[in-house]
This record gives sequence, structure tokens and C-alpha cells, in this order.
Amino acid sequence: MPSATSPLVQSQNHTNSSHSIHSVLSRNSDTTQGTSTSTLFPVPPTPSLSPAPSTVQGNVEPTGNVMNKVADKDASLFQMCITLRQRLLAVPGFDEYFLETEQQHEDLDVVQLLWKTFQLGHPLVSLYNILRPDQPVEIDVSKISAAKQGKALTSSFLRGCINGLNFSVEDCFILYDLYQDDIGGFVKVVRMVSRLLDIMVQQNIIEDLRPDQIAAHSGKRSQRQHIVEELVTT
Repeated sequence: MPSATSPLVQSQNHTNSSHSIHSVLSRNSDTTQGTSTSTLFPVPPTPSLSPAPSTVQGNVEPTGNVMNKVADKDASLFQMCITLRQRLLAVPGFDEYFLETEQQHEDLDVVQLLWKTFQLGHPLVSLYNILRPDQPVEIDVSKISAAKQGKALTSSFLRGCINGLNFSVEDCFILYDLYQDDIGGFVKVVRMVSRLLDIMVQQNIIEDLRPDQIAAHSGKRSQRQHIVEELVTT
């Protein structure tokens, strides 16, 4: 038969049990609180003083600068065409090609005037034939439809420049540059025609009617006249 436990022992056991339970609950509470604090509400990291790396790759040019470049390109082409038209007027008979274009189209600016004139084909052929009268480009357009005559003449002009004037392929424009609405391509056309005029000036076929060259020649004539006047007066 088990012996009875004394009230004092029972009281101590109860106290120890309560203390043990309280300790466990306290540890669990601390652990739970720590876990909740560290897991649910983590301490935010200390902000770095160094700037965050940019996610944009390469140099992005402001939109305004891009638009300005496009405007500058158009403006420079316009000025190139003004100069080229003036120089072409020194070529005998070329003013008639401008007149032909103006009769077919209305309200053309100088860029459109040159563009449409060159697309006719035969004005380009005439420039080549002036430089190489011994090997002229001759093509019978009567056997070619009107819609294809311009391109056929331009192709013959390009072949003549490569074979007869020793132009490299890289220095020549292609049909797409002239017959498509591409400003960059037409710049190549303007430069090639300008080169033909440079050759004509070098061979004394035409005068250089560029404004800067006219001013330079005028200055030289005035200087010579001034020297002559001094010699006469002395």
C-alpha cells in the first residue's frame, strides 16, 4: 500500500511543477516572440551610401538631341541642293531639264526639284556624255515602257561612270537611293553628281558657280585690278 504524501511535499511538488511550466512557457514565449520578430518583421538592412547601379545599358541620347540631328540633316541636304542647283546651271542645256520637271510637277522645293529631275534619267546621262563624248551612253528608250525609262537610263549612267570614269562601286549610288523616298540615299546621289561637276571644273568644261568660289574669283579679279590701277597711276 503506497504511503501517503505529506502536505508539505505536495506543496513543494506543486510549486516546482508550476515553476517548471512557467519556465517552459516563458522560453516558448521568448522563442515565439523572437521568431515572430525576426521572421515576420525582419530588421530592414542598413541603406548603402553608394548609388544603386543603373539598369540602363549604354548611353541614351536625349530625344531633343536626336530630333535636332534629324533637323540638321534635312537643313544640310537643303543647302547642298541649293548649291548643286546653282552649279548645274553652268552646264549647257541643263536648265531645260529643270524646266521639264517644273512643268510636270508644281510647288517643288529645291530638294524635290533635283530629285525629280535626276529620276528622269536622261539628265544624268547628259552629264556623263559631256565628260566622255568619245564613249557616250546611248540607249533606245523607244523599246522601254515609260515607267521604266528613267531607271534604265540611270542604270546606263552608273555603268558609264564605273567603266568610263573609273568610279568605284562604293562611290556610286544605287537605284534604290534615287527612286525611293530615302533622304540618306539621295545624299549619295547629290554627292556623286557634285563629283561629276568637280571633274568638269578641273577640265575647264564649266565654271564653278559655288558661292564661295565665285567670291574667291571675284576677290582675285579685284586684287588684280587694284594692282593694275596702282601701276597705271604710278
